[in-house]
Amino acid sequence: MIAKQHLKISDGPGKSDLIFALFDGKQVFFTVETIGKIEVVLTSVGIEDGSRQSWLIRGWIVGEGSPEERKFSGYFETRNRHGHIDMPPK
Repeated sequence: MIAKQHLKISDGPGKSDLIFALFDGKQVFFTVETIGKIEVVLTSVGIEDGSRQSWLIRGWIVGEGSPEERKFSGYFETRNRHGHIDMPPK
């Protein structure tokens, strides 16, 4: 089995933009190592801990490729705007 790609997020949206992305379907941007700035659509944001700053995220990357290739899951902290995404292998 080929491992998922695990990529670090070095910058992303604030908490209010994360909320609008989920509830209003707005697209947001993450800066990801080795890829750069990517546009994403969030389909799920869940509470990771009680801080209300740490989130489990799911969605898909806007762009080319099949829907399966563009899906991701991950973790994002709105306090420091860092985290990671896991994507299916290419």
